[in-house]
Amino acid sequence: MEHINKFLTSDLPVYLATAPIPKTFSGFTELSADQWMQLSPLLTSLLLLVLLPFIAVALRPAQKHTVWINKTVEKSKDKVVTTCTVQDIEDLASKKAVYCRCWKSATFPLCDGSHNKHNQETGDNVGPLIVKK
Repeated sequence: MEHINKFLTSDLPVYLATAPIPKTFSGFTELSADQWMQLSPLLTSLLLLVLLPFIAVALRPAQKHTVWINKTVEKSKDKVVTTCTVQDIEDLASKKAVYCRCWKSATFPLCDGSHNKHNQETGDNVGPLIVKK
């Protein structure tokens, strides 16, 4: 910490006081090669300060985008499990039972055809589970 303090309170002010910083932008065109070399640490530091946020964003690892499939059904539970017996299925329909697999049905776990709208909007191809007798 002592080295940083010395740099900020002593070395940096002396460097800036003796640096050949022109008063105008056009003054940079009149600097000699030696003066440019004397300014290079300052200009490099300023360039890094400007570019560092952009570099940090560019090198940041890609984040996973979490997409919830189930947006409304029994969200208070850790896992949604629906159990049906064969008798339950037989009682639901005389010929077939249609179960939702898109999680968008208002009658979940039974299908209400909501997957059709979902498929049109997203290009998905999800459909129901159909159990035939």
